[in-house]
Amino acid sequence: LLSLRFRTEKICCCRFAFTQKRFVAVASLSHRKDLLNEDKKFFSKLLESYATSFCTILVTVKKGGRELLVIHEVSKHTGISVRTLRYYEEIGLLFPTAKTEGGHRLYGEEELKTLQQIVFLKTLGYRLKDIQTLLNESWDWSASLDHQLAFVQKEQEKLKQMESAILGLQHALTIEGSLNESLIQKIIKLSNQENGEKQAFRKQIFSDTDLKLIKKLPNLNRNDPHSLEWIGLLGQLKELKENYDAKSAPVQRIIKRMMEKAAEEYKGHESFLEKMWEIRKSSSQSEQLGLYPLEEDFIHFIEQAFTIYEAKNIRKGDPQQ
Repeated sequence: LLSLRFRTEKICCCRFAFTQKRFVAVASLSHRKDLLNEDKKFFSKLLESYATSFCTILVTVKKGGRELLVIHEVSKHTGISVRTLRYYEEIGLLFPTAKTEGGHRLYGEEELKTLQQIVFLKTLGYRLKDIQTLLNESWDWSASLDHQLAFVQKEQEKLKQMESAILGLQHALTIEGSLNESLIQKIIKLSNQENGEKQAFRKQIFSDTDLKLIKKLPNLNRNDPHSLEWIGLLGQLKELKENYDAKSAPVQRIIKRMMEKAAEEYKGHESFLEKMWEIRKSSSQSEQLGLYPLEEDFIHFIEQAFTIYEAKNIRKGDPQQ
C-alpha cells in the first residue's frame, strides 16, 4: 500500500510540474481551459486506477499461506449482505477464518463452501436452526428430507388457499365494482369453508350425475375462460341494473348470452339448472353449497330479466327455448 501511495504521489507531482510549464507558455485563456480539462480527465483516470489497485490489494489477503477474502468481497460475490454474514457468525452458523488487524472478517475456501451449503438449504425452506444441525455429518438426511417435503407441501396448500381467496376478491371486485368489509368477510369465509361440509351437503340434494355437473359450474376462485366469462357477464349485469330495467335491450343482450352459454354447457340437463337456481335464491343454501353471495334484489332482477327473455322467445317460437 505504501508503494502504491508513493508511486501515485510521484505521478501527481510530475503531472503538476508538466502542466505548470505548459500553462505559463500558453497566453490564450481558452487554451488554458483546455489544459485544465485535460488534467481533470488525467487525474480522474489516475484516481480510478488507484482505487482499483487498492481494492485488489484488500480483496485477497494471504494469511498462513491461504488466500482469504474480506467480508465485503464475499458479500459482493454471493449476494449475501454483510449484516447477514455477521448474523451467521453471531448464531454460530458460519465463523470467519480470521480477522485483519483492523477487525475485518476473512473467509477461506472451506467457509465459502459452507456458505454455499447454507444458501442451498435455505432454498429448500430449512430454518437456520435446522441448517446448523444439518451441517453436522451425523444428521439423518433421509428423515430430514421427508419431514421437509411434508412441510413444503403443507405450505403449498396454504399458498393455494391464499391464492384462491385473492382470486375471489379480484373477481368479486369485477362483479361489484367495489368491495366492502361485509362482502370481504363472506368471500374469505367461503374460501376457508371446509370441503367436506360442502361435499356432504351436495350429496344430500344432488344425484351422481348432478355432482359431475357441479364441477363444471363457474367458480369465483378460478381463472379459467369459462368462469371468467360468467364473472364478466354478472359484472356487466350488475352495472346495468343501476340505470336500466330488466326489459331493456342492453340487459336482454346479457341474458341472451347467459342463455346461450347455459345451452352450450348444460344441454339436456335443464332440471339441474332449475335446481341450482332454486338453491341460488336461498341465501342459506347458497352459502352451504359455497356459492358467491349475491344480494336478494339482484337475484330478483336477474330472474325478472330471464322471465322477460323467455316470454319473448316463446312467442317467437324459438326452438332453443
